[in-house]
Amino acid sequence: MGRRMLAVLAAVAMLPACGSITGPTTYPGTWPPLAFTTLGDRCPDLNGVYDNVGSAAHPPAAGGTPKLTEVFGRMERTTAITGPRAWGQSWGVPADAERVALVQDEQGLTVTFQGPGGAAHSLRFRRLHLDPSERRVDDFFTCYRDDNGMRLRFMQDIAPRTALLPGVYAGAQAGLVFLLKAVDGSLVVQFRTETIGVSAVLIGSHASFDSVWWRYPAAGGKP
Repeated sequence: MGRRMLAVLAAVAMLPACGSITGPTTYPGTWPPLAFTTLGDRCPDLNGVYDNVGSAAHPPAAGGTPKLTEVFGRMERTTAITGPRAWGQSWGVPADAERVALVQDEQGLTVTFQGPGGAAHSLRFRRLHLDPSERRVDDFFTCYRDDNGMRLRFMQDIAPRTALLPGVYAGAQAGLVFLLKAVDGSLVVQFRTETIGVSAVLIGSHASFDSVWWRYPAAGGKP
């Protein structure tokens, strides 16, 4: 476990350098501007209660905007080494909920899925600190602040893919989830895909990024 943890922590230590990249599909100008309210060091203040059902997607999605429970469900089901399965964990994300409450402090984020009749299920996430003694990484997040907004990023890669042609090409794709907040109080999810490849035929390597944006209205009430 020790060597495995060190390898994972070494990889995530390099993430802040590219945390603000969105790719060609930037945050839509027709949506309310992003908020820059800080909670702790670089983290957006995400405290609030939000509808589980999204109100908009950019670009418009043929299948509509996924529910917040579906976003967290994809993070739970990932086969990537940063997902809960790789560390013997189960999040138990419910199949549905009416609202999702976020309670945040400087070092943690609690996500509570609120269902009908008062049913609730909570997940606790921790801010990333590089400690080789850790026994899991699936509950980590990190934060970024720059001209593209303040965002919280989960560690899970929800779309891991690799391509390998020995001696010719090696490539990988990842899908990452960020949380942001708009000035009207709505929650914004940025789903960013990134592709990196190294070719032995063409000189050098390449990397590309793009984003999809989903918006979830504030539901009112206390988290």
